[in-house]
Amino acid sequence: MATFGPLDVEDVYVHPHSQIQQRFYRSVGLPPFLFVDVCIQTHGREVVFGPADAFLGLFDRDGVLKCGAAPTMQIEAEAEALISRRWHWILVEKEVRRGHPLEALASYHAEVLEPLTELLRLRYAPHKIGYGLKHIYADLPAEVTRELESLYALTHPDDLRGGMEQAGRWMDELASTLT
Repeated sequence: MATFGPLDVEDVYVHPHSQIQQRFYRSVGLPPFLFVDVCIQTHGREVVFGPADAFLGLFDRDGVLKCGAAPTMQIEAEAEALISRRWHWILVEKEVRRGHPLEALASYHAEVLEPLTELLRLRYAPHKIGYGLKHIYADLPAEVTRELESLYALTHPDDLRGGMEQAGRWMDELASTLT
């Protein structure tokens, strides 16, 4: 029987969902990007993968793993909740006016770009809500990720206003298709 060999990485990831346990392993001498990701989920957890998700369920005797799309009502409610947070954008302006560029940038990312990214996920990959930027290049069209990159690339406080204007126009467009 073959063995995995001595490990140089054995990491336990404390997952935010209480019904998921995840561990990462890598054997000594392997390239840094070659590792095993083991994710174990309790039987009672509802698991629905999207049509584009690649997954391998080794032990699913009861057929709890399912493929499907997010229900339309859930998408609409999620979109409305994200759009309603738009008033938080004033926090970016507040920090710019105070001369706090790091706090302005942090607010721009948290209050403008994160909700925009989630709206884009609702539009293009509704089965991957809450993934943030993880797998973004696989989940969104290339022209969308390029535009999103341009908004994330802004770092100077004077540029954040323009980024918010662009993000606002984009959110309005997404709102008309999602709600």
